[in-house]
Amino acid sequence: MGMIGHCSQLSKASCKPLLKPSFRTEFSEIFKFSEKYDLPKEHIFTVNYCDNSFADITDYRTVRSYKNKDRGIRFTPRRKNQDGTSTSRKVQFPTVYLGLSRLYPIGETKDENLKNKKPKFSKEDIEWIAQYYKKILSMHADTIIGTQEIEISGSEITKKTYGVVTKQYDHLVNSAGQDNMSQILASVLSFKRLKASMGEDYPGGVLLIDEIDAVLHPAAQINLVEFLYEQATELDLQIVATTHSLRLLEYLLKRYEIERYNKQARFYDTEIIYLSLEGSKVYQIEDLTWSKIESNLLLLAAGMRDRSLPAIPLFSEDEVTRWFLQHLLPEYQSKLQYIEANLSYSQLIDLRSQDKKYFRTVLIVLDGDQFNNKAIDPFNNILTLPEDGLPPEKVFYNF
Repeated sequence: MGMIGHCSQLSKASCKPLLKPSFRTEFSEIFKFSEKYDLPKEHIFTVNYCDNSFADITDYRTVRSYKNKDRGIRFTPRRKNQDGTSTSRKVQFPTVYLGLSRLYPIGETKDENLKNKKPKFSKEDIEWIAQYYKKILSMHADTIIGTQEIEISGSEITKKTYGVVTKQYDHLVNSAGQDNMSQILASVLSFKRLKASMGEDYPGGVLLIDEIDAVLHPAAQINLVEFLYEQATELDLQIVATTHSLRLLEYLLKRYEIERYNKQARFYDTEIIYLSLEGSKVYQIEDLTWSKIESNLLLLAAGMRDRSLPAIPLFSEDEVTRWFLQHLLPEYQSKLQYIEANLSYSQLIDLRSQDKKYFRTVLIVLDGDQFNNKAIDPFNNILTLPEDGLPPEKVFYNF
């Protein structure tokens, strides 16, 4: 996200964001590198910018890493112009990055480092904040009567946020979840105000949120993401966020699958890029399923890579197939849950076709005589036994 944010800014904005000095993200402000271990060689990445239809790339920045003698490891975005010259000027596109410093607790801040200021909110702004604040956090009983700008500064952190004032409590006792929500709402409101001030010249924007679920109740996580889908459409926002929340990932995966089931489009509203670690190498997990996500996160959380995965239900045609599999794959038996049911290949294929929600999470093993059955081609979790075209009894006999 830092790489994405580093490539764009809006240098001459008609209004400033509520939490930041400008609509930009500087990579060096949010990341520190080890002079000893990081970047032993040059690295290159490219960020592309597309039009609203995603049909054409309208701009790009290629970023190279290098080691500056005085300033350490640096990243410089560049673009080659048509005349052969190059520019290091960032793409003129408003960007807001919300890092984990937003979670620094107000209650643990020294009084001398805490400043209260009157926010420059209109009546409409406060009503907008109150509406979504209460809806997302399910705080319908609270009556929000105003907001208070809070600035934390000192040697340890610099942070700006907004606390809500209600009839029951004021801004200083807002919870960490309330504080997180205030900052996300203020960032979206910044784009809303920018769009109003720029009119037809408003280009849209990029909102980057690190650990979007942090300190939020599971229900609030879902409400927040639904709110962001709505605002992304209204304000032409590209929202990129990271999360480790199982609840949120389950919700997003369902949206991801429904979008692809209901329409054939080049681009969708939801993309999930799931990164994992193997040794020292980061890689992307392809063909995402809920079982892959859950198993990967639970293993990483437990710190046990050799821990047994949840047993996968396995359906087969009969007990002969199950016997064959038990002897063919002895090292995998702890990972398989054999379903004691005798079903024909056509029944198993029908079940996979009719009940996608459950039967996409199981394994189905057919006898080898179904190897060339074209009906199983669309399903990546239907396998056949060895020996093309032969039932297991014939395989045993030949052996």
